[in-house]
Amino acid sequence: MGGKSGRCLFSTATSLKKLIQPFVMKCHPDMAKQQGLPKTAQKVNLLAIQNLNSYVDGVRSMEKEPSKYPFSNDLVEIEFVMAFQSAASTKAAQPTTSRRRVELQVPPATLPSSKVTPYVNRQMVKLLRMADLPVPSLATDDDIYDEGDDELHPRNNVITEEWMAGQVIRHVRRKTAWERSREKFLSRLNWEKFDKMYQDALDDMEATLMTRNLIRDSPKLRKQLLAKILSNIQFTKEVMPLERLVAYRRLLRLLDDHFDYLYLEEFGKYWEELSVVVTGARSYNTSSSAMRKRRQRNLETGYSFTIHHDNSVTVNIPVDFQNDELIQELYRNLADFYEWTERENGIESIFE
Repeated sequence: MGGKSGRCLFSTATSLKKLIQPFVMKCHPDMAKQQGLPKTAQKVNLLAIQNLNSYVDGVRSMEKEPSKYPFSNDLVEIEFVMAFQSAASTKAAQPTTSRRRVELQVPPATLPSSKVTPYVNRQMVKLLRMADLPVPSLATDDDIYDEGDDELHPRNNVITEEWMAGQVIRHVRRKTAWERSREKFLSRLNWEKFDKMYQDALDDMEATLMTRNLIRDSPKLRKQLLAKILSNIQFTKEVMPLERLVAYRRLLRLLDDHFDYLYLEEFGKYWEELSVVVTGARSYNTSSSAMRKRRQRNLETGYSFTIHHDNSVTVNIPVDFQNDELIQELYRNLADFYEWTERENGIESIFE
């Protein structure tokens, strides 16, 4: 990855630092105070930054000393609390914080050095997506431009008549760094792959139109989908057997009543593979008025969402959940996690 003649499109030393900058800024303790996050959330976010920096240091160590593998685990977990801006007119209409975890895969020891940067970039983009942050430009014109590939220099310093004739045209207007970077980017695209993705999307659209509301309007298929979702529910040991039965019934009624709002049919694969862990009752007052004050203070409400290294999703919910708050939590996080888990949408292919 070093040297101009054969370096990768993105230099890890510069692009990786640039990639994680939005996350570091958002989770920095000073920024957490501006967002109104409690001290417990600030500690969680600070640990997230430390774990992320450790991941980055390990990647850089792989570049400097390929013979020494710096990682002892296959995964690095980044857990953080993020603040949302409420879209409602009233301050307490929705919870304003969400707890999420992202499992980042470390580069395998056998991974070629030329593949490390794209591999790590995919993990960082995954983290930014789950933190509801934009992905910055991964390289400046200086990063992309390689003097060794400059067409204005003859190969092996041999000046030929053909090359001299070409210079008459080339010197009319030298291409800018942006134009060179654009040509390189277009040359790297796998057009056959994206054409196939486009055709698959059209086929999916036609199939969706032909089978719209097929599950919702079929009592048998609807029950099968709900049963599949409920079969993935697990309970922590502090949840008593009676509480488990009540939670099962409440979740069944809740999902059935909000079948369309939560896109159970459209996002059926996501819901069927979603793991739900029901935890013990919360230790603080969970009345409507108390929870309203808690949300106004940006305190956590007992929910957390985890996306694992294999893109599977786990949601933790307290056994004393309130229907309205659970619906809001599921709906708010649904789009972000569904978009990433759908590998066919091509998000990761940008860096392949």
